Amino acid sequence: VTGIVKNSTGVPVAVIQGTWDNYLEYQRLSIDKIPVGEPILIWKTDPLPSNASDMYHFSRFAIELNEMEDGVAPTDSRRRPDQRLMEQGLWDQANEEKRRLEAKQRNKRHAWEKAVREGIILMLF
Repeated sequence: VTGIVKNSTGVPVAVIQGTWDNYLEYQRLSIDKIPVGEPILIWKTDPLPSNASDMYHFSRFAIELNEMEDGVAPTDSRRRPDQRLMEQGLWDQANEEKRRLEAKQRNKRHAWEKAVREGIILMLF
């Protein structure tokens, strides 16, 4: 990853470079667009958790993204029971729960479509 930082008149004053998954460095440029001094490390990934091999080599941030929090919306995907089961490694139960939820959604949609055809208004939520 490489980027040029320009001042308000469009003159390059610095370069940012690194890799998307490891680090970014910032280095000032001279008026002749030559790098000045040593690059400054502005971002570096955190080391992976010790159990990363058990967690698909996810970072701590990625692992915690799906953690349940107080106050999340009722429709938040973190509330899906199939996802909770997957996180516990209960794959067969997670698949069965997903099938059950999808069948419930299909049945609800079919009931709504039938009601529309018959001119009936349904509140399905």
